[in-house]
Amino acid sequence: MKVLLVYPRYPVTYMGFQYSVPLAGAKASLPPLGLLTVAAMLPRAWERRLVDLNVAPLEDAHLDWADAVFISAMTVQQESVNDVIARCRAKGKRIVAGGPHFYHYHADVRGVDHFVLGEAEDVMAELCADLEAGRAKPVYRASGFPDVTKTPVPEWNLIRLDDYDSMALQFSRGCPFDCEFCDIIILNGRKPRVKPKAQVHAELQALYDAGWRRNIFVADDNFYGNKKRCRELVEAIVEWRDARKRPFVLATQSSLNMADDPDLLDLMVRAGFAAVFIGLESVSPASLAECHKVQNLKRNMARSLATIHAHGLTVWGGFVIGFDSDTELVFDEQISFIESSEIALATVSLLSAIPHTQLYDRLKAEGRLIGRFGGAIVDASGLNFVPRMDRGKLVAGYKRVVGHIYEPEVYYRRARATIARRIPPALASFPCGRRELGAFFRTLWHLGVRDEARRYFWKLIGFAARKGPVAVGLAITLSLMGYHLRRLSREIAARPEAAPAPLVQAHAAE
Repeated sequence: MKVLLVYPRYPVTYMGFQYSVPLAGAKASLPPLGLLTVAAMLPRAWERRLVDLNVAPLEDAHLDWADAVFISAMTVQQESVNDVIARCRAKGKRIVAGGPHFYHYHADVRGVDHFVLGEAEDVMAELCADLEAGRAKPVYRASGFPDVTKTPVPEWNLIRLDDYDSMALQFSRGCPFDCEFCDIIILNGRKPRVKPKAQVHAELQALYDAGWRRNIFVADDNFYGNKKRCRELVEAIVEWRDARKRPFVLATQSSLNMADDPDLLDLMVRAGFAAVFIGLESVSPASLAECHKVQNLKRNMARSLATIHAHGLTVWGGFVIGFDSDTELVFDEQISFIESSEIALATVSLLSAIPHTQLYDRLKAEGRLIGRFGGAIVDASGLNFVPRMDRGKLVAGYKRVVGHIYEPEVYYRRARATIARRIPPALASFPCGRRELGAFFRTLWHLGVRDEARRYFWKLIGFAARKGPVAVGLAITLSLMGYHLRRLSREIAARPEAAPAPLVQAHAAE
């Protein structure tokens, strides 16, 4: 059987960095890790090809070649999903679909022949056997959370690695916390499952053997979710990386309580971690309590961030506006916290009610849902419920926050503070080859000559130059990321308010 794996296109998002990755010499930020892993679960005799629409278009020749098309997607990709399904149907191709979007909305999606709901490891063998026998069922649902020690190494040979700014690996799944708005505990469970040392080494080695020597994002739901196993994982990375001249610079996402473990922070720095994304959500204790963000409520967030920064890790902070407990003070409070904590990369989103979450169920019971979750958490269409605050004031305040924090003078001031701190030691091992030199000169031209914020850019480069070439490299990276976030934040601020998509009764009745 010939299987075409298709990853739909993302709209412009915070973490997509679509405006900056071309300047960095890439076509997309991250590869489709889920599809690459699914590809490795297919029978060895099957042929497979992969098309990532964020890198290249889907050609008719791709569809003509295939016997079946496998699609995986997040809800934010749904416009592209619908286009891919329509093209497959026009060609008479069998479609298999999985991933978060289809988990939540399979009852509403038309044109898909077979759905895989939940994690794929325990159902792929049955699905593949049924496809070969011509008896495949409409739905294959995982009965639980599979053993990740059975997860195969992604098939990196299906993509061109240099099309991406960073590679992605996943060493654990699940999160022990109970945040009301989050669907991770629904999709991947509350008991983090961690891969053993040998498997960690094998996945790192596969990328190394493929020739990758740059960034890796460890795409765990919560890297620090299982504290004991997290330490074992980091030790395994240290062991592997030290034996190979430290070829990778890593980043991940975690909970703020990792600040309580200074020995682990030091170990992460030894392992090559340079940055960590942390969901901070709110500066309001009432809002943190409301959404069950207890890991932030139990500590001084500013002090915890300072601890992480002091150990040589840069924090990317995620914030949410729109909790019932938010007052009109929240906008200035978030701006003040981001500035005082000197978080250069802060992403601020409007609260959305995602299906199957506690928040969704509560708002549904209260009669406050007014639309389906569309995946767009950075504009008013993502606000798919009636907020406690006046909707107009909430949207206007949100736009004011995102419009302010990435204005050039404000952002470059935070970027300078990032460089003034302890620079992540892992950055010293980052390669400087043809691609990096190209990115350097493109950035100088676009941000140092053409961009309206060039005077702030040159001030940052001048400051970094006094600290050495590693600091200059960090300044280039921060400038590129800030450029993307500034462009996106201005687009958000300029967008007219759009109503969320209407609720679909088929899903509402589940």
